[in-house]
Amino acid sequence: MNRRAPLCILTISLLAPTVALSDKLDAVVNGEVGNLVDIYKDIHEHAELSHHEERTAALAAGELRKAGYTVTEHVG
Repeated sequence: MNRRAPLCILTISLLAPTVALSDKLDAVVNGEVGNLVDIYKDIHEHAELSHHEERTAALAAGELRKAGYTVTEHVG
């Protein structure tokens, strides 16, 4: 799945007419929904205490890396 939805949405919004934007935006969102629901369920199935979210932080870091971001872990 494409995990670069924010960049895609920005690019589409700058380059596409309004009518086409709606169709393309729907396609991007529909392509991401399954993965986002899976992440949501995973986080809620493995609840962690506030300020001790090690598993959740690792999951978020991994998803950000897959999307092409540089991630610094174990800060704070």
